[in-house]
Amino acid sequence: MSIHQTFYQAIWHYAEGNLNAALTAAQSIAGQGELYAQAARWLAKVAQGGETSPYLETDAFAAFIRGGGNVALYDAVERMVAAAWDDHRPATILDVGPGDGEVIAGALRHTALEPLPAFDLVEPASNLLPKALHRLGQQTPPVKVRGFNHTIQSFVAEAPATARWDLCQATWSLQNLSPTERAPLLRWLKDRCGVLLIAEFDVQAEKYPLLSPERVRLIHDKYVAGVAEYTGQMDPALEERVKQGFLMPILFGYFRSDAARSTYEQPIGRWVGEVEAAGFRAVERRLIHHYWWADAYLITAQA
Repeated sequence: MSIHQTFYQAIWHYAEGNLNAALTAAQSIAGQGELYAQAARWLAKVAQGGETSPYLETDAFAAFIRGGGNVALYDAVERMVAAAWDDHRPATILDVGPGDGEVIAGALRHTALEPLPAFDLVEPASNLLPKALHRLGQQTPPVKVRGFNHTIQSFVAEAPATARWDLCQATWSLQNLSPTERAPLLRWLKDRCGVLLIAEFDVQAEKYPLLSPERVRLIHDKYVAGVAEYTGQMDPALEERVKQGFLMPILFGYFRSDAARSTYEQPIGRWVGEVEAAGFRAVERRLIHHYWWADAYLITAQA
């Protein structure tokens, strides 16, 4: 049996909930490459202690977005977001899922907009929101900012009917919502935002059935490249946290049932279709960066 066939077996058994069989398959090829070694180590930990959300491993996520191809990716998206602010000149901005504020802080370094807009940040991770608020609080000149430690669904439910923003943005956060959750949110944003910015990936793997050999092979090949970007490039202990705390749970999460998934990525054309279906007009997409996982795009739309 080939390495790829054995890897497929590991994925199949994991998706079926048979962790012991998945671990056995992964361990049999662990010496054949870094991806397989990492997969075997992660499955061994899951078999012993269960799974946690990769987005709760904030040290791993922070190191991930500040290493590898993310350095160029974030630089590119920060410049494009800043250019959009300059074009549309918002006085108020709603950011859905800003994490620790990396994109906003970077865009503030590049924007020529004066005066700077006031920000409302909706971030469900209680350990990330304070970091975002602190970063923006250190800006010169000062930035007006409010933080809401809510999921976007609870924020929507509690927001005043009169709430409006000149611009709403979401950078790689809407993928965490299922399509059935995104549709009403996009309609809500259409009624409350003048301009919408969405950064997402053009993920071709989602054109295939969940456990099809084509989908598994495509994701496998992408992650061979992704793991390589975090091999020998940083402190070994931090490198291990990135792989075990973020890359591996995301990788295996692509093969879980809809009820258990943490990401719902799709081809960029479907993102555009969802935005148009919500009633936005003048929907445009622009390439941000050729990234190892998938090409990244910025979608801009008018309400």
